[in-house]
This record gives sequence, structure tokens and C-alpha cells, in this order.
Amino acid sequence: MQHPKLSFVVPVYNIDRYLDECLGSLCGQTYSNLEIICVDDGSSDNSLDVLRTWEQRDDRVKVFSQANKGVSRARNEGMRRATGEYIGFVDGDDYLDLDAAEKIMEKILAHEADIVVYGGRAFPETQWVTEVFGPRDVVREGDGRLMIFEERGCIPSASNKVYRRSLLEQNSLEFNESLILGEDTSLQFLIFPLAQRVVFMSNRFYHYRFNREGSAVTEEFKNKLPQLLKHIGVFSYISSEWDQRGYLADCKPQFLSCLSFIFNDFFGMTPAEQIEFSKEFERAFLAFFSRQDLLGDMPRGVRYRYELFLALAQKASTHDSIWTDMTAFRAKDACLNIGRKLLRRG
Repeated sequence: MQHPKLSFVVPVYNIDRYLDECLGSLCGQTYSNLEIICVDDGSSDNSLDVLRTWEQRDDRVKVFSQANKGVSRARNEGMRRATGEYIGFVDGDDYLDLDAAEKIMEKILAHEADIVVYGGRAFPETQWVTEVFGPRDVVREGDGRLMIFEERGCIPSASNKVYRRSLLEQNSLEFNESLILGEDTSLQFLIFPLAQRVVFMSNRFYHYRFNREGSAVTEEFKNKLPQLLKHIGVFSYISSEWDQRGYLADCKPQFLSCLSFIFNDFFGMTPAEQIEFSKEFERAFLAFFSRQDLLGDMPRGVRYRYELFLALAQKASTHDSIWTDMTAFRAKDACLNIGRKLLRRG
């Protein structure tokens, strides 16, 4: 029976107290033909020492270090060092069930899959993570764009997947190091359209430490405006790549619907911040889309949200009828919610 090598890439930055749990879960996998590539991203705590200890304990663990250049650079370095036929990514403060690799590789061999998508849980439990890390059991072939639009688990994370490494290498795909947020989501939008066959597994193998205290992203983006402006950059990057690759023209409404989640924190901003965001969003939107694209096949709630952004972009100040647009949006949204409740009761 075949046992292809599976490489796990583990980016590490100042998480020494979590590494034993992570590496214990990887080294303890019931599937043994693994390599575990750990890339320390210039940690200032004892992370590198912990990694070196594991490297001495298990010869499948390989440790590399670099100056602090971010998680995308660390993952890309790990990808370049990987030798496995298949590759997955596990953040150094998370962990996997011990039978995850075995069951994933069984699916890969049974279906000759290019990608396997599996489930996960956040701790503490978080509803939206439970939802997006909750794929169904299905094997998909054909247009990978439809998989992104239709299947849970494709976005936003890279950590609940195993990829055929040649699919990444032959298409020169890696994490975009210029993105502070959304680098995982961006890669999925580039790799899924290239996959011939994808297996989705409902097993929740991945355990995701959510909103970890001291996390650089958690601390930096407590203020929602900087976060959402970064997400506009993600929106622009993915739109541009899809436009250049010929993926976008015939599916703009579906694309906009699928990516709308990155703007979920809009209502956590002040009116002045909402206008600033909306003006930036309008510029990014009109580079690839028109208002006509909002009339296509998309959920009404998503359409209303984009229409609100574009309306607020025309406001000169927080007092220039912003409340009229906000009230109209909330009324539409309330009607949708009432309709959903009535349908559920029926």
C-alpha cells in the first residue's frame, strides 16, 4: 500500500507555551510518513529552544529560523523546504487530532485528490468558526470557483486543508507577503480554480485557538477601521488576480457574495469611520465592478450591504444624511430577518 509523505508546515512566533501541545499532536499522528517543518519567525521568547528540543527528539521535525518577517514569509519558507508529495499548514498554537493525517491520506489515495478540506473547532467555541470549519462529506470535480462559492471550508483558512504540493509549485502559488490580513483567503481563491478533484470531510480534526491573548493580529486590530481598510486591500488583490486569470467576468455577483464576509465588522465602526471606509471601498469596487453587478444572483442582505457602502461613499460628512441610509439599510435587513423566521416556523 502506498504511503506518500505528508509535510506539515508550522509557522512560529512567540508561542513557546503552546508548542508542546502542537508538536505533540503532529509527532503523535498514527500516520508516520511525515515531515514537520517549523519556521521560527524571529521569536523573542523560548520558542526556538522548544523547537530545537523537538528536533532532537524526533528526526521528522526540521527547524529553520528567520528574522521577523511575518507569517506568510514563514509559511513560504516552509513550503520551499518541504519534500512531501502533499503539504498542510498548522499554526503553532493549534493542534490536530492524532488520527487526522491517517484519515486524510486515506481520502487522498482513494480519490486521487488535489485538495482535502476538513473541519475544525475553535476554543473557546465560536459560532462563525464552527460554521466555516464545518464542511459536508462530498467529493467535488470540475469548476473550482463553484466549490468556493458553494462549499463550507474552502475559505477563509489554509489550516484545514492538505494540498498536492505540485499544484502549488507548478503554478508558482504562495502566500502573499504584502497582505497583513487575508493571506489565507487569497491563496484559496487562487488554488481552488486549478484543482481537478477536491475531497471535503466533515471530521473536525483541527483545533483552533481563537483570539489568543497577545496575538499580534488580535492586538493590532482592536480598532475596526484599520482592519477593514486592510480587507479592502484583500478584496482588491483577489479581484485583480481573478480578473487577470479570466475567472471573474461570468461570476461577479457570486464572487461579491462569497467575499462579503470580510466586511462583517463594518457596523462596529463610528459613522465617521464608516464613511472613510466606504470611500475607500468605492474606489476598489469600481475598479472591477459596476452597480449593475449587484443586480445579479446574490442574497438580498449582501446586496443591501454593498449598496449601503456605495451610498455612504457619496457623503461629505457624518451629518450628510448618513442616518437616512443607515435607517433604510436596517429596515431592509429587519424585513429579511422577519421573513427568515416566518419560513423557519412554516
